[in-house]
Amino acid sequence: MMCKSLAFMMLWSFLIPGVLHAGPVQLPQTGQQTCWNTGGLQISCSGAGQDGDLQKGEVWPAPRFTDQGQTITDNLTNLIWTKDAQTPGTAACEAGSAKTWQEALDHVKCLNSNSYLGYNDWRLPNINELESLVNYERNYPDNSDQVLSVAEWLMSASQGFTAVQGFPYWSSSSVVATPPYPSAYAWVINMYAGYLQSAKKVDVGGYVWPVRTALKPDLAIARMAEEEAGPFNRVITLDAINIGTASAAGVPVAFYHDGPAGKLLCQKTIASLAVQEVQSVVCEWDVTGIPVAADGKLTAYGVINREQTVSEKTHLNNSAVIQLPGAYPAIASSPSIPDKATGISTRPILDWGAVSGAVAYDLYLWEDGEAKPAAPTIAGLSAGSIKVWPPLVVSSLYHWQVVAKNISGQTAGPEWSFTTRAFVTGDINGDGQVTLADAVLSLSVQIRKAVGNGGIRSDYAASGVDVGGNRKIGLEETIYILQEVAEIR
Repeated sequence: MMCKSLAFMMLWSFLIPGVLHAGPVQLPQTGQQTCWNTGGLQISCSGAGQDGDLQKGEVWPAPRFTDQGQTITDNLTNLIWTKDAQTPGTAACEAGSAKTWQEALDHVKCLNSNSYLGYNDWRLPNINELESLVNYERNYPDNSDQVLSVAEWLMSASQGFTAVQGFPYWSSSSVVATPPYPSAYAWVINMYAGYLQSAKKVDVGGYVWPVRTALKPDLAIARMAEEEAGPFNRVITLDAINIGTASAAGVPVAFYHDGPAGKLLCQKTIASLAVQEVQSVVCEWDVTGIPVAADGKLTAYGVINREQTVSEKTHLNNSAVIQLPGAYPAIASSPSIPDKATGISTRPILDWGAVSGAVAYDLYLWEDGEAKPAAPTIAGLSAGSIKVWPPLVVSSLYHWQVVAKNISGQTAGPEWSFTTRAFVTGDINGDGQVTLADAVLSLSVQIRKAVGNGGIRSDYAASGVDVGGNRKIGLEETIYILQEVAEIR
């Protein structure tokens, strides 16, 4: 037989819905409000770190139980218990005495066969359901007149049960055994001191307390996601699911910025949500000008049935939090070289208008017929202007794109194009580029030291490469070439 010390170490978990939850399941509070030291003396709970100090878990509703006549509904767990806890029954079903484990199971079958209290879905509770009745502030009374036992607490006027026995009650949960050993024990809850223990299934030592589940909706968030709809718009989608046993009507859904105490973004209502049905609720959020965290993110909080206007099973898993990027920069526009322009210099200055929200820019530049480069041609520009170097190829079509960036993300601008001119201004020797050799030729012509062609291209006068357009080589050409070489133009 499993010893009690091991049984006491079992974790209490119950009614965890089998869906994909957006957040952690909130288990109920134990009811404990008092703290003790290791010597057993009662102490102040402030800062003790004990259950009585923290009181974590789903807060008990008030009232916890609702008297329905011959049944009582637990408003915390949505379970319906017989009001009479001493094995109630009908004329056809033996009642009023302790039973073996199998007799307890058979007794519940008999209740269902005879539609006890008008229902045929009674069951022997599992150990988590049975333990959910325990108020851990009320166990181990030690015959004190000041502390009620669990049974006495359940039979108090505020709870309303009758005939609760201060003895073990059977659960439908067996104590797991490793084959070939038989599972000869089942879990029980002692309703005097509230502790969990195991008992032989053949012992006539446990009472029966039938339970059933109320037909109520149970709402949860199955998914919450975000999509981008441009630099400033975010589309938040919340998928609500009803994992309960009854449909829900008029389910309110709300979205907030920075948690439940933050700014309300959207508020909508699901008209009807059937059992196991999933419906999506969409909220569009313009994030322009909203400050972001250090990682460039914003926080969105979604919640269904926040004010509990819809009566549901547990009110658990009704909220979710996601992070989404803040406003991206605007789209780059107003290029200094108009789109599809022709006759552009092979060393053009690419300029674009200031982009709202941008702190840096990436420039992509590629020749027609080539794929757009995977990495930026020039990355991390602080200003919206750059002079291209080295010179481009003459008579060629080029494409370029500006990507504006900030801490939240980036926005790709349109792809623009231009065609370079058929010559390189200042290219005196005809090698397709402007170098110090062209400067030397220019000076040589001016001091009359050029001999014959002297390295000057034969079509210089008619080629259009001269700076002033007068088809002559002079000081203007020399200055232009030197400035080009020095990259100060």
